[in-house]
Amino acid sequence: MNRKRKILIGFGALVVFATLACLLLLLFSLISRPTSGNFPSLPDFGNAATPPGPNVIIVNEALDTCPGHGPLEFAQQYYEDFDHTRDKDWYLFTATANTIYTIRLDNLENKADTMLSLFVTGCADPNPIQNDNCANNNPDSGSCITWQAPHSGTYHIYVRNRNWYVDYGSNTGYTLTVQDDQ
Repeated sequence: MNRKRKILIGFGALVVFATLACLLLLLFSLISRPTSGNFPSLPDFGNAATPPGPNVIIVNEALDTCPGHGPLEFAQQYYEDFDHTRDKDWYLFTATANTIYTIRLDNLENKADTMLSLFVTGCADPNPIQNDNCANNNPDSGSCITWQAPHSGTYHIYVRNRNWYVDYGSNTGYTLTVQDDQ
């Protein structure tokens, strides 16, 4: 037997072995998969790397348009993530005139770099109040706005990921809190 023929036979045996291994794996996965019945499932935490804390409300999908999800409760944490490209998360809350509020985006997962806007004069406010990073341009610090309501009424919060064309899906979660500082 010449050297070329031995190489071809060895390669053929390798291909046959790999094909059999793949077939066995496929067969095993088909046998071990449940086919019917009500099987318990884990709670859906979106794409969170770790589940949020016990007192956090999970927002399955904040509205992509104003007026947004809400009204939000003060001092309550809301968990959301950016689950598709150019995901825009809108929220609303009711404020009282002359009250100081702090809006915070915290607990950022590793692919979340949030940008926060507060729309004071409605959904089409031409000059929203904005914040990218709370602490010295550190993207891990989240975003925050402290502000005094000029009048009683509904205000709108807009949140997006800084790199919203690339960073979405798993590990893009954040928590939102609106706190009245009275």
